[in-house]
Amino acid sequence: MKIFQQSVLLLAALVLINCTSKNDKDYYDSAKSKIEAKKYSEALTEFETLLKEFPESTYKAEVILEIGKLYHGKVNKEISELESYNRAVTNYLKVYTEYPKYEGSAKALFMSGFILANEIKNLDSAKATYKLFLEKYPNDNLAPSVQSELDNLGMDPDEILQKIIKETE
Repeated sequence: MKIFQQSVLLLAALVLINCTSKNDKDYYDSAKSKIEAKKYSEALTEFETLLKEFPESTYKAEVILEIGKLYHGKVNKEISELESYNRAVTNYLKVYTEYPKYEGSAKALFMSGFILANEIKNLDSAKATYKLFLEKYPNDNLAPSVQSELDNLGMDPDEILQKIIKETE
């Protein structure tokens, strides 16, 4: 009889756990609603939990892109600005490398180059990333922006303005 009672309790516990646990869509929806509510650090936690709990989720590419955006926005106050930018680049590049057919892959590659050039100031890596973008996505609507970034790499806004003035004279 005692074994029967233990089995019933174990079964009830398993049912209760399964009824209260979240699935990947629950985490995804929760994170998106937290973004809408401007609770960005909570959204980051939800997205990262989704990836840990459901590594094969159908939302994975979009979630990694969203994590990149959140790190770019420096929402995690427990890490340095530089670390946040590095994590953004890592996530953006992960989208590009692991999901090259995903609709956000080109934008993710562009954003990694942009952060490398303008936030981290790693011009060599930014240049390589921008060149890769133009090689892989020459007809993308971001291609002109990438070419402009390459043409003005390392220049401050005043230098770019002077360059534009000279070109229009």
